[in-house]
Amino acid sequence: MAISVYLVIIIFYAFVVGVFAQLTPTFYHETCPNATSIVLGIVEEALQTDPRIAASLVRLHFHDCFVDGCDGSILLDNTDTITALENACLGIVSCVDILVITLEESVNLSGGPSWDVPLGRKDSLTTNITLANEAIPSPFVTRDQLKANFFNQGLNSTNLIVLSGK
Repeated sequence: MAISVYLVIIIFYAFVVGVFAQLTPTFYHETCPNATSIVLGIVEEALQTDPRIAASLVRLHFHDCFVDGCDGSILLDNTDTITALENACLGIVSCVDILVITLEESVNLSGGPSWDVPLGRKDSLTTNITLANEAIPSPFVTRDQLKANFFNQGLNSTNLIVLSGK
């Protein structure tokens, strides 16, 4: 019995490592080498016209991840970034990777830290409006309800303060 439990753990670990090993900052270097610079240009332009855009992009990414994992299911239709990337690299860069690159670039351009963004995520093929309405905290919840909502997602009080300002 103990051997079969260890075997299941080893197989599970190999699967998880295999899945995460696909994510790399160089994922698009061969197929769309200008992906990050295209996103950077759009974010720089957006920050010049709306200095609040960085906070909005953090919140957008938070909403995408809070519902069903970071999978692009927030649906980014008809944005300048997607249009620019589609013109350069048709069907190559996933919406979720666009969202992650945009997040990093906007934080960095706003004076925050920069980091290597692991890329290679796949977009969700579905959205779940019911789960979104249940999972994303309403602006009318109490602080205790908001804390409980974050804790249910595996987040802590620091995450709550950073993402919601409460």
